[in-house]
Amino acid sequence: MNTLYRLGRMSIALTFPALAILLAVLGIPAILLFLTSLNAPVFSLTKYEAFFNRQANVRVLLQTVEVSVIATAMCVIIGYPTAYLFAAVSKGLRMVLLVLVIIPYLTSVLVRTYAWIVIVGDTGLINNLLLRLELISNPVPLIYNRMAVYIGTVHIMLPVMVLPLVGVMLGIDKSLTAAARSMGARSFATFWRGFLPLSLPGVRSGSLLVFVLCLGFYITPAALGGLGDAMLSTFIAAQVESSFDLARIAASSFILLG
Repeated sequence: MNTLYRLGRMSIALTFPALAILLAVLGIPAILLFLTSLNAPVFSLTKYEAFFNRQANVRVLLQTVEVSVIATAMCVIIGYPTAYLFAAVSKGLRMVLLVLVIIPYLTSVLVRTYAWIVIVGDTGLINNLLLRLELISNPVPLIYNRMAVYIGTVHIMLPVMVLPLVGVMLGIDKSLTAAARSMGARSFATFWRGFLPLSLPGVRSGSLLVFVLCLGFYITPAALGGLGDAMLSTFIAAQVESSFDLARIAASSFILLG
């Protein structure tokens, strides 16, 4: 028992170099940036008050949360049936489908975003097809609007939703649904009262991951959205390029983190 205890303490000690590197690379800069946002060593909340006193800043913050919430909801609506299909098919087909989901996720976000510009742009694939079929006379505005931001964001974030859902659904004992059917429950009742509640941890995990990642999105809203679709990350980048007021930028960053 004492040997196991010593081995356990040794394994914990082996993590200290990694923790020290994380603290030096991430922790200390974050603390210094937070102190900068508080105007250290004076320590005041003037930069935070200035942020919330400007209506444009609050609008961008609310818009960031709104886009993230709607994109997360769309990922749940599309991702849940997709994950359910993955869990229902055979193991070989499931592996093929998972590869088809993972490979696009490993592609650069910048490449996937600009691929949507090629598809939905004014001279893109969809508009050119509609013009050649003479269904429209002028290009349809499919880009530089909020819908384009949602399409690009959902396309990029969908694997982040699907993979946790598949993991949870595969862990659900199939004998439970079989037992419910043997007791006379119909398919919808079996799913609604049995399978769905057991899969909710996957919905929560996937939703949290998608929402947090969407909050910090920069490339996709900047490339596909219009002037009125700016996210807070885009707003922070504009501050860096224009004024480089480090305290103001730090305050905006920690508001986004909050």
